[in-house]
Amino acid sequence: MFNSSWIAHEGAPTVAPYTPRMAVAENTMMRIFQSLVRPATVAPFILISYWTLAAQPSTDVIEQLKRQYVPTILFDPVSNTSVVSVEGTVLTLRQGGVKANPEFIPGYTPNIYAPGGPVSQPASPAVRGRRPKQLRTGPSTEDLPTGTKVFVTAIGVTDDTVNLSLQTCANLHPELLVKHRAAVTFQFQAGFVNPSNLKQILDAIDGLLAITEQPVQISGVYLNPAASSTLLLDPDGSFAIKQSDQVVFSGRYAYKKNVTQSNVELSNMETGATITVTLHDGRITDGEGRVWTRQGIGGDAGPAAQESAPRQGGSSDIVHAGQTMDEVKALLGQPDKAEGANGQVIYVYTGLKVTFVNGKVIRVE
Repeated sequence: MFNSSWIAHEGAPTVAPYTPRMAVAENTMMRIFQSLVRPATVAPFILISYWTLAAQPSTDVIEQLKRQYVPTILFDPVSNTSVVSVEGTVLTLRQGGVKANPEFIPGYTPNIYAPGGPVSQPASPAVRGRRPKQLRTGPSTEDLPTGTKVFVTAIGVTDDTVNLSLQTCANLHPELLVKHRAAVTFQFQAGFVNPSNLKQILDAIDGLLAITEQPVQISGVYLNPAASSTLLLDPDGSFAIKQSDQVVFSGRYAYKKNVTQSNVELSNMETGATITVTLHDGRITDGEGRVWTRQGIGGDAGPAAQESAPRQGGSSDIVHAGQTMDEVKALLGQPDKAEGANGQVIYVYTGLKVTFVNGKVIRVE
């Protein structure tokens, strides 16, 4: 309320006395204001509640897609570098028309694919950036040839699209140490992208991108009971070595595979210190011959492993892309039926189908 009293001073304005009529008018205006504000305060709550309910199916679809198309982890996701920390699923392009930009140009060139149709691009230019001097005369985007092998670096969905960010596994031009990047949006009808349509979604993606190879299972908990030591390799590319529950070394790791053996490089990002260990049959061996065994591979993992073991609800949650037939049978037992067709082996369990290519899981339904 306005106060009719005024401390008089030279040059002060004259204020009319506060009357009953003014009080009635003021109260009327306050009620009108409150009636307008109250619905506005409720609307955000309704919107947030609706968003929370609507977001759950999208989350479920993303998790299912990540099991089929395991994302590749870049060594330094914050920067623009293409150096790979942990390789994910390798896909092969079934047709041309996908445009990609070299890694030194920020972003991923957008492409659009409707199942059964050609690949197209949005009308507006998508990728901008300053290219190195020696390459400024060349194109900023190039067509990826049919048969190009790519990694998935990110997966996103809306109610009518699935979006895959791709990076070439190898350099398009041998003389240039440059990977290329593209984003492909798979278009569906409104509301189609939900868990009940997962098989059709996977079939649509398979029309453009064929699964060629699933990754080796690297992440997990590795135990060395003799040294009371635990090595944690996280799926996001980070690691930590714990001794007596104290972290003694941590950073990021990179999986390196060559003809003779597979190595894991453990690097501390602050000091630059790097340790190289070998990986074979679920066991990590360091330069001094000490061995860490991955939880669930050979022998009793012990109480520490059991405490760290993820607790999943259903069979489809504990079986994932990249696992071997023996690992699946160790988790689920012998299948009710085994089928083979088109180079694939399918294990059939009650309410579950597991598809293998080259002895590795590629799909869980």
